[in-house]
Amino acid sequence: MVFRESGRCFEITRILYPWVETIVEEESTSYTPTCAEQNYKSTQLMLSGRNKIPCQSQESLPWVRKLTLYMNRADEDDLPAIAKLSGLTELIIHSSNKPLRRLARIGLQCLPIKSLKILLHGIFEKDPINPIHESFDLDKIITFQLHFMRLTTYSYSIKEQIRTLLSRLPNIQNLSLITPNFDFDHIMDKLKPNSLHSLHLKIIRGNSNQELQVENALQNQEMSLKRLYLSQRMHLRKELQNYGLIEFDRIVMDYETSEAELVRNISRIRNILQDGKRFRQLYQYLFGWWSNMWKMGKREELKQFNDDIQQLKSYVMDIGKSNKNNLEKINNELQQIKKDIEILGNLNENSRSTTQLELMSLPDHILADVLKNLNQIHVCRVCPINRRLYRLGKAKLYNSIYFSASLGETFHISPDLCTSFYTKFTIINDWYCFPWTQNNSNLGLVRKVVFASSGPCFDITRILYPWIDTIVENESTSYTPTCAEQNYESTQLMLSGRNKIPCQSQESMPWVRKLTLYMNRVDEDDLPAIAKLTGLTELSVRSTDDRLRILNPVGLECLPIKSLEISFSGTMEVVSIHLFQEIFDLEKIVTFQLHFLHVEKYPDDLSEQIRTLLSMLPSMQHLSLITPNIDFDHVMDRLKPNSLHELHLKIIRGNGNEELRVDHALQNQEMSLKRLYVSHRKDLHLDKQNYGLIEFDRIMGFRAGYVGGLVKDLARVRNMLRDGKRFRQLYQISLNELRLPNIQSLPWITPRIYFDHVIDRLKPNFLRVLELKIIHDRNEELQVENALPNQQMSLNRLYLSNKKDLDAEINYKLIELDRIVEDQEPLSEAKLIKNISRIRNMLRDGKRFRQLYQILLNEDSWARMSVQMTQFRSDNQQLKSDLIEIGESSKKNLEKIISEIQKIKKDNEVPRNPHENTTTTQLTLMSLSDRILGDILKNLNQIHVCQVCPTNRRLYRLGKAKLYNSIYFSISSGQKLLISPGLYTSFYTKFTIVSNWYFFPWTQDNSNLRLVRKMVFASSGPFFDMTRNLCPWIDTIVEDESTSYTPTCAEQNYKSTQLMLSGRNKIPCQSQESLPWVRKLTLYMNLVKKDYLAPIAKLTGLTELSVPSKDDRLSILNRVGLECLPIKSLEISLDGAIEVLSINLFQEIFDLEKIITFQLHLFRVEKYSDDLSEQVRELLPRLSNMQNISLITPGIDFDHVMDRLKPNSLHVLHLKFISDDGGYEKFQFDNALENQEASLQRLYLNAITNLHRGKQNHGLIEFDRIMDYPKGASDEE
Repeated sequence: MVFRESGRCFEITRILYPWVETIVEEESTSYTPTCAEQNYKSTQLMLSGRNKIPCQSQESLPWVRKLTLYMNRADEDDLPAIAKLSGLTELIIHSSNKPLRRLARIGLQCLPIKSLKILLHGIFEKDPINPIHESFDLDKIITFQLHFMRLTTYSYSIKEQIRTLLSRLPNIQNLSLITPNFDFDHIMDKLKPNSLHSLHLKIIRGNSNQELQVENALQNQEMSLKRLYLSQRMHLRKELQNYGLIEFDRIVMDYETSEAELVRNISRIRNILQDGKRFRQLYQYLFGWWSNMWKMGKREELKQFNDDIQQLKSYVMDIGKSNKNNLEKINNELQQIKKDIEILGNLNENSRSTTQLELMSLPDHILADVLKNLNQIHVCRVCPINRRLYRLGKAKLYNSIYFSASLGETFHISPDLCTSFYTKFTIINDWYCFPWTQNNSNLGLVRKVVFASSGPCFDITRILYPWIDTIVENESTSYTPTCAEQNYESTQLMLSGRNKIPCQSQESMPWVRKLTLYMNRVDEDDLPAIAKLTGLTELSVRSTDDRLRILNPVGLECLPIKSLEISFSGTMEVVSIHLFQEIFDLEKIVTFQLHFLHVEKYPDDLSEQIRTLLSMLPSMQHLSLITPNIDFDHVMDRLKPNSLHELHLKIIRGNGNEELRVDHALQNQEMSLKRLYVSHRKDLHLDKQNYGLIEFDRIMGFRAGYVGGLVKDLARVRNMLRDGKRFRQLYQISLNELRLPNIQSLPWITPRIYFDHVIDRLKPNFLRVLELKIIHDRNEELQVENALPNQQMSLNRLYLSNKKDLDAEINYKLIELDRIVEDQEPLSEAKLIKNISRIRNMLRDGKRFRQLYQILLNEDSWARMSVQMTQFRSDNQQLKSDLIEIGESSKKNLEKIISEIQKIKKDNEVPRNPHENTTTTQLTLMSLSDRILGDILKNLNQIHVCQVCPTNRRLYRLGKAKLYNSIYFSISSGQKLLISPGLYTSFYTKFTIVSNWYFFPWTQDNSNLRLVRKMVFASSGPFFDMTRNLCPWIDTIVEDESTSYTPTCAEQNYKSTQLMLSGRNKIPCQSQESLPWVRKLTLYMNLVKKDYLAPIAKLTGLTELSVPSKDDRLSILNRVGLECLPIKSLEISLDGAIEVLSINLFQEIFDLEKIITFQLHLFRVEKYSDDLSEQVRELLPRLSNMQNISLITPGIDFDHVMDRLKPNSLHVLHLKFISDDGGYEKFQFDNALENQEASLQRLYLNAITNLHRGKQNHGLIEFDRIMDYPKGASDEE
């Protein structure tokens, strides 16, 4: 509770309600409080003769943000206590006759004071301003207020003193002056131009005809000023605390404003703003207290000047666009508040007492963010649920619209297409289908409309609806627009003979992100305007002849262009590589597209020119080439290995039998490639703007004549992937305009083919659902025996059938696994027993297909078989014995089926209960499926999951499964991990952390152990050994090997993704095959034998390598072949005497260009090499792609070591400085941080003298795992 002034009401409130934080802004001299003790925890205090600063000890009070100081009442002995307010940011000083010079000795310049308000009232004949320079650090002041209240005598030099004071406030943004009638133009002439955001000027002690001399001062601040207050009222009321910048927020009733004064003030405002052409940032203006008249509501006094009010309304409509937007925002917020109040008013008692967390209880902005991830079809399905989702969905559909009406072909629209293009835009293939002409109120929701090509539709839209941001991607030469003026505020522009860059002045346009440049139509005089697009990141150049040379003097190399597309159409005899290098800064290019479309004549050395050009793009990650049939293997051989993420290759002007020579190029990029488009279609349709990388996101409608080579293209994709052993990052393939998703469910209904041969090249253990059905006149068997074992580890559902006839009314393909259709002609007893025998042979008593839980053979599922078994009970006993012999894994699968059937029965019984209301329409959180609720719980740490579990039985079950899924034991590390509800790193949400192994329920009959999938131990020891022996089905992983304990069995899990290699732990190679699933390896160089190193080469998927070593034994890794592995994270920890750290050895062992995360830790090294700093300095620049680095070293100069790193390349930086004497005085890192300040996301700095035992807890891992606060750490530290 905040009281404006102290008094009896404030006193009573503080006594009656001590738990309420009571604050008073102004001290009253007419009331003596019974207790002047202020609240010790209050963030706002006063200091006077009655109110002291409540210092309970010598400690500081960093929570105090504001202090009001009464100089004429405060005792001088109480002033030093101000220095304890170490967090003070706002200071108000009232002084009548006490000089401010007494504050110079307190040390106010050491406090972080950003807001300073000084009120002077009384007689000040000498300089009251100069002590301000001595008492405060003026560089910190952002808000400054100086008020002369009822002063009888002023110093003659007061004007110059204020002028000098303002010139020494370099960071001031908010200013308030209440003075006599001074010349503000002269006082404020030394302020930095366009630096003020809020300005409050008030003159007193003059006649009413005096005007404020402020025109030049306002002109100097017109680009930045947001709030302005001007007043020449000659008298002030008693409430002194209500003057200054506070008047912008608090409107005080005024009953003394005359009608004539009001009209004069309105006219003055119009003249200053010049009909909205000046002060575009200004959104609040008060002049001569006239605005308070509106708040008072005295309408009878406004009747005499209705004309002036009408004139004011017309003026408001002429204000600039920025002010309109601010008014619209305020209006929208008021409307939303009204709606919220109506909703709260309509709530009944039942809705108030509900305990269920409903999905619809989320605020609108969160639901809108959810809808942004849906395409237009799914949004349309959501809209009919209720009125609120209809409103939000309609706003999403109308927000951004894409018209492809002018294209030769339309876009494909499907519920399955969820690329960024389909989720961002509502796609309309026919412009006339959109409700333009009728009175459509939804047009106000449209913010952006994009046309694929210019034309009459684009022209009409731009003219009829000027408030909509209309953008066109491609200029049409067959249509002449009525107005080619592009939107000045648009982020996407074109430059041609008709479309110019809308430069309103000489200023730059940093908001423009994309420019399409038509070189064959543009005037050369219009090109220099491109240099004003200082934020341009995407440039598309389309040319019919070689006119690129005229771009040389434009200065494109200075622009931050990251995406470059060049499309040639016409006769091309010369493509000058040096010209490209002169025009563009090729090192910045991340996305490059070079397209030759309908080019009649090509240069003879086109391949060599493109090859040379690609080698000059070191940062390229996305590439698109549309060329004649050239040797892409030769063209792309100089690219950095595994650097491309997207590759688009298309050859034209050839016969259909030509093949792309691209195998070696793909092999060079197979570890990084994510999206691949390869096409040797010789024909191109007219829509040239839809070629290139854009084809990954925009799917054109399927064209006739494309089915012929479909089977051949499928075979080509299969050969390329090689059973999934290549291109592990690849998730999208397009071959000859045929797009293939990542298939995991495969339905095939074909004539008689050999499935063993057809699906033999699929990736092993990849399919989850498989349906094979042959249709033929003969009763032949499915040849699938060899194909099924290749998928036995992953297959969940299997359907096999060789029935010769198909029913037209039956739902075929994968739907048959879920929908069981009654068979009119059931199988005979002999065929049924034969099918059962075949299933038994296939499963081999449960030793194969352990993941399989549903089998259908010749349209007979287990459920149908059990019904028909009543016809031959003699064979029923044989079936039971067969089921008993099935292995344990198959039994579990059958139990799952039985539990699902029981659940279905319960669900069927629920609607039969007449007492339950089954017509509810509310979408509750608990109506979501278990899978979605499980995903939600994955984002909570263990404490919050425990708080959710008691809600109901279902959440208890799901929460328990999450808690037991992955467990981390930190018992063996030097320090325990901190567990807190506020810790939300990826480590804390993934694992349940247990600090004591005995706390976990091991010995008792704990059924929850079956829920455990993974256990990670910080260090090996007896607890890890016992766990692995007691629970062999759990994936047990250890992060650090203990040398003081000998395990009973050092055999590591063959399927584990994390392994160790030492004298005791070997890589579990069961055969000569590779282990691509292993992601991390910890290699103990001081313990491992040389013979154990060779299997490392089999870890073809290894991305993270940690090498702890006590001496320099790294040289023996030279022959292992680590440079061929895709290692992206490398940690080297050296513990012992290190005299030589060979940089060349690092380069020979590892492929340093692949390294993204690098950690070099020197633990307790007794002797360092003399040139350690220079060696590390030489090593770091060779890590060209490094983004994350951790260095734990002795006292070296990090500024010198890191000076050769690429600027703004690091995302994560961890520096730890270990020295005998400790302290930060030798910790030199300022210049290194300054070099990375634009990119750095996570920073760790530490200067300590000792390291605890848990060495595995040092490095980048410290960002995610918070160690418990160490004992002995002082409060000062």
